Order: sequence, then structure tokens, then C-alpha cells
Amino acid sequence: MCLNSSCANHIIERRRIWTQKRVIKAVYHRWFEWIMELTVEGSILEIGGGIGGFKDYKPDSILTTDMIFSPWLDLVANGISLPFSDRSFSNVIMIDVLHHISRPESFLHEMQRVLRPGGRLIMLEPWITPFSYIFYRFFHLEFCSFDGDRWKPVMHINDVSKEYAANVTLPYRILKTWSDEDAGRFGLTLVNKRTFIALDWLLSRGFQPSSWISLRFLPWVRRFESLVSFARSLCSTRVIAAFSREEQDTT
Repeated sequence: MCLNSSCANHIIERRRIWTQKRVIKAVYHRWFEWIMELTVEGSILEIGGGIGGFKDYKPDSILTTDMIFSPWLDLVANGISLPFSDRSFSNVIMIDVLHHISRPESFLHEMQRVLRPGGRLIMLEPWITPFSYIFYRFFHLEFCSFDGDRWKPVMHINDVSKEYAANVTLPYRILKTWSDEDAGRFGLTLVNKRTFIALDWLLSRGFQPSSWISLRFLPWVRRFESLVSFARSLCSTRVIAAFSREEQDTT
């Protein structure tokens, strides 16, 4: 993430859209429900709280951080070096954060440090399929490239989205190839990975001011997506993944 006034203005504008655009709230709130189903009992830390959408959803239940100050968040903090003692939280939640992190190894080690044994790291991220690669590569604001390796990704600030360095392929590359060796190295076991087409999100046009659907059509769109769930391997655009922190600390 960047740390300049352009980023702050970008967040404020997205916050304005979030508060006014009911359809995008409905889309994300459904995802937040899925995320909460994966949490374990205990405290929740959010990394990269941004516009404060998850904080709005669970105002009394989480501590929300970001690298950029916003009045609706709790703390300014860098996810690679958090100001918390070891084993401070039962859950860490991230909404569209991993694909902005240029040092994923350091970040995952930090997540293992602040999580309690048995705690959960839960993330919502872009997912790459034949369809979604075309979408992210040619129609999305953020950079999409398989250049570099998963631990040293090529991050880019493109000509449209000047606020954030990103590479939307990064979560796919890490999650798709996650191994027992990775679990031992980071002390994090991948326990859940749910991919979905997110047709409601696509038709809502995300954080664009306008939408191609209204709230009353969401049930119909979701019903249609359930009927074509067989196409997820070809068309999924999103993933929710959960890691469980192992009992023993890594060295």
C-alpha cells in the first residue's frame, strides 16, 4: 500500500460509495458472513481495514488496522511489523489485502507470530481462472501478471489505479501451491479454500458509482450462480481461504 494523500483520497471516495451503494454492501456482507463462519472463538484483528466495511459489519467485535489513518479505524499499523505481542489474537481477517503485499514471506511469519495456537488467518482475495484472468488482466484496475515467483512477486502501480501497488495473481499462486513444507515453514495449515464466481459482485460493478443490478435482483443472480456452480473451475473470480495456526512456533 502507499502512504500519500492520493491513497487517503481514494479511501475516502470508496468509503463514500460504500455508504451510499446498497448493492455492494449486500454483496460484501454475504462474504463477511462466510468469513465469520470460519473464525474460532476469541479476539479478531483486521489487517488492511481500508474503508472500514468489515468494521461496520462487526463494530464491537474487532480491532481494525491499516497503514493509512482513517477515523473509522482503530489503529495505524504495518501488517509486516505489528505492534502486538506474540499470540495476541485468535483470528486475523483480511479483505483484499494479500495481493498488495510485496513481502508475503515476512507477512505470513508475522501472522503466525500474532496468532494464538489454533487461531485462524482468514482472507478474501481475487482468484485466477481462465475467465477471471481475462477480466483482471484487461478490465480490472489492478495489475495482473505471473511474472516473478510467489515469494518475490512483481508488483506494479498501473496507469489507472495509481493508489496501490498490487498483483492480483499473488493469492492464487500462494494458495494453489500451498504444501506441507509451506505449512511447516510458516506454522500455518490451509484448512479451507472456497472459490466462487461472484456474479453478484461482477454485475454490481464493485466500487464504481453505478451498478448493473439492483438489490431486488440479487437473489435471482445468486440462484443462477448456484445453477452454474459446475463452472467454478473455469470462471471463479474470488476465493475465501482460512489457515489454522499450528500449536508449535516455527523457528
